[in-house]
Amino acid sequence: MKHITVVGSMGSKPALRTSKGTTFTNFDVLVKDHDRKGEEVTECYEVVAFGRVAATAAAPVAASRAWRRRARAPARARRGPA
Repeated sequence: MKHITVVGSMGSKPALRTSKGTTFTNFDVLVKDHDRKGEEVTECYEVVAFGRVAATAAAPVAASRAWRRRARAPARARRGPA
């Protein structure tokens, strides 16, 4: 089973939604890193969560709150814009 761990700051406040009986939320996670030159680079990853994970992520939080979650990676993991 494949897993992915995202550690960063929430870039947008998640809102819990339901469509066709499925509860979900989407939000951005900002991850700071350093490039080869040692300059700080921030990457943005769009996260979509379902079920209990969505409810936990959508609990009242402020943007920029540190966020960490381990979850199963889909067969084709999609990387957000750089």
